[in-house]
Amino acid sequence: MSADNAATVPEPYSAKYKDTFAFKTIARRLPYAATVPEPYSAKYKDTFAFKTIARRLPVILTKAIDTTSRQIKSLVESGIVSSDDRQEAEQEMKDSIGRLAKLRNELETDKPFIELVSTAPDVHVWNQCLRDHNNEYGFDAKWFSSSWLYSECYFYRRIREAFEITRHVNAFDPFNDSKEEALKSSIKTVEVLAQYVKTLSARNDLNVESEFVRIIELSLWGNKCDLSLSCGQQTDQFVDPTQDLAKMRHFIIDNHIQELWQYVNGLRTAGTGLQLAIVLDNSGFELFTDLCLVEVLESIGLLSDKSVKFYVKSMPWFVSDVMTKDFHWLLNYLANDSNTHSPVVKELSAKWINNVKTGKWVIIDDQFWTLSHDYSQMKTIAPKLYHSLSEANLIIFKGDLNYRKLTADLMWDFSVSFSVSLRGFLPTTLCTLRTIKADVVVGVEDKQMLQKITTFADNWREIGDYAVIQLAQNL
Repeated sequence: MSADNAATVPEPYSAKYKDTFAFKTIARRLPYAATVPEPYSAKYKDTFAFKTIARRLPVILTKAIDTTSRQIKSLVESGIVSSDDRQEAEQEMKDSIGRLAKLRNELETDKPFIELVSTAPDVHVWNQCLRDHNNEYGFDAKWFSSSWLYSECYFYRRIREAFEITRHVNAFDPFNDSKEEALKSSIKTVEVLAQYVKTLSARNDLNVESEFVRIIELSLWGNKCDLSLSCGQQTDQFVDPTQDLAKMRHFIIDNHIQELWQYVNGLRTAGTGLQLAIVLDNSGFELFTDLCLVEVLESIGLLSDKSVKFYVKSMPWFVSDVMTKDFHWLLNYLANDSNTHSPVVKELSAKWINNVKTGKWVIIDDQFWTLSHDYSQMKTIAPKLYHSLSEANLIIFKGDLNYRKLTADLMWDFSVSFSVSLRGFLPTTLCTLRTIKADVVVGVEDKQMLQKITTFADNWREIGDYAVIQLAQNL
């Protein structure tokens, strides 16, 4: 080769150039190609997975049976069925209770999982998943030997099926009353937060960064309101949610809030604005904090003019998770004069109802959220949902179950980065706001801090007192 030709040979592609696929491969693809840990499972008795399968789920199921029993004689009064259908509907409720009792027996005696019998669109996915598991491992999947994520999701899907296969009570939600009572018990706290949001919108001396951090933290700690953790038991709440946020930052053990602010502020500076999607978790007070988050982001000028998308569950799920009906119920309840003495709450809820009517806010459900699959499988299982998420430039995932599905609920070492634990799931830049109420935790490299936390409370991953704000950017 001549000297002239040699001079024209370009340099090789390298990960030092961040706009190349080489960089994406080294930074994002290779790490999760390494050995993946096994999932959390109730077969390990020192885990919260075991406590959940052995103790929490039977209690939740018993409460669901009790709730259903109490509702039998009030189906007509509640507007669930017409008087003409009362007798048949009452028998269907009794049959559903029988199915729930059978499920409780299967759970407590560690029977193999059985296939669903409903004709709902997701049933073939569930049943194929169960067959695949049995074929892969060579034994029938059971409660105390399968992955915790699968077992717990299967538990709630079976509860849904108990009513789904009926004619008159197929839309019955055994957790509905507890979700509604959870909001009612926190109404004074709702009023305090609403007043804060209203005052904020009237000020012209705002420090945008400070208020951004504050409202993100409020949404984060709102995630403590998880009825599945308390087995459906409500507690009266009256606290000023804006107080002591600075002190509570010490309990955020991996905090990407500054990186999140820099990203969002960069969108503002570029004139793009935030095209936001929120994958919701709990109804009640947490949902109210999430709506306040969107309200504040708009009032401080960070949102784009695109619709905000709220992703909800399509069936009753993990006791307190938001369904479309729960979203609408909260707005209508707070807009009713008889339910709150705060004109600010009524003003906000009326505005939000209009946001939904005009399409400024869009509520989206999808059956994928109530499958047992982790989110690295979404692009294959639910490509339309993946595409919908990718249209945002920030997705906020709320809560524990979303975190477990983001990380596949695997037994990752604490020090593994959040980005690696996603195993390629990154439709766009995403953030998780999670108070910790399950075993899996990633992104925490400070072993001395973890040792101190464990010494203080060895069940720190179960109680919701510690949290993470973690960001993964789509480079």
